[in-house]
Amino acid sequence: MIPSLSRVHGGPSNAIWSIARSIAPLGATVTVVSTDNDGPGRRLSLDSRASLSTSVQGVDVVFRGQTSEFYTASLPGLLWLVKNITHFDVIHVHALFSFMPVVAAWLARLRGVPYVIRPLGTLGAYGLSARRRWLKKLSLMLCERPLLRGAAAVHCTSDAEQVEVLAVCATARTVVIPLSVPPFQPASEVAVRALLGARYGGPVVLFLSRLDRKKNVEVLLDAFALLAPHRLDATLLIAGGGDPDYVASLKARAEALGLAAQVIWAGRLDGVAKAAAFTAATVFALPSHSENFGVAAAEALSAGVPCVLSPGVAIAAKIAESGAGQVADMTPRATADALDEYLDSAHARSAASAAAQSLALTEYSAAAMGDRLISLYRQVS
Repeated sequence: MIPSLSRVHGGPSNAIWSIARSIAPLGATVTVVSTDNDGPGRRLSLDSRASLSTSVQGVDVVFRGQTSEFYTASLPGLLWLVKNITHFDVIHVHALFSFMPVVAAWLARLRGVPYVIRPLGTLGAYGLSARRRWLKKLSLMLCERPLLRGAAAVHCTSDAEQVEVLAVCATARTVVIPLSVPPFQPASEVAVRALLGARYGGPVVLFLSRLDRKKNVEVLLDAFALLAPHRLDATLLIAGGGDPDYVASLKARAEALGLAAQVIWAGRLDGVAKAAAFTAATVFALPSHSENFGVAAAEALSAGVPCVLSPGVAIAAKIAESGAGQVADMTPRATADALDEYLDSAHARSAASAAAQSLALTEYSAAAMGDRLISLYRQVS
């Protein structure tokens, strides 16, 4: 029995659901445990919890209320873990520097239950220094590093993340198992038209991710501004939500760059609208400072969309090696040049698209991830 414990906005993240879906059909009894955190100051409603709980068949879902904004602590979650931690053969925790995963790992260690840690990008240089640097440094010394040493395995989702983990804890028993993305189902022309409106018909540069300074959208806007004078039919589709003040600053930047008519701010997309974005995309761009994996990039691969990624996206090198995209330095000129190659050449797009779909099938499918995880669980339990 394998519980996944996480504190992620909106309950368990898509990656955790993906893990649950991949291993449940292979005979694992899975329990997903989460607080009701839904972002700063917000809690999941009972309806939202019920919807999440029924979204994956064969998986038990346990929600316990968050009792403090600091460290997203949950006393009910702690009590549940104390009572139930020994009922499981393996504990797979997701993230560090967060109450539920860290407490679950410590309890597993104390009770002799094997545990696997997925750091979730928390050990990258950018993440360790961007917020609460000194608090994280102290916590790492007293809490996280001992847990890494004691873990049966540290689940890295890319070779780049493995390097980050070993830089923090050289004795960690790391294993690289990429995350999976579902097979792509193209959206209808009606859905694409509804998303793009008057911009329908031209090439589309897609950014799809949370709008946060880490994602470096500023460089993408500046790069698109370099292309815009000779790509008047091109559209920059920015899909994602974020802090309202930050989003407003991005829109102001686009306005100042003269891009207002060529940028669509779609907000967060799910379901058919998200499929429409990938269906419409000519090229996918993610110029992040740091991504421990890059789920949106893997989703673009599944959709056969060429990728232009920064070196900070962990799977960027593998994508470039396969011919499915390019790695561009985090400068407007380098990003613009890489985008322009796919906008300009149907041959380049076609070759990259075929490579993207092949890579998604071999590396980022549910079957591949499920087999690797079950093998890991059997090895450590």
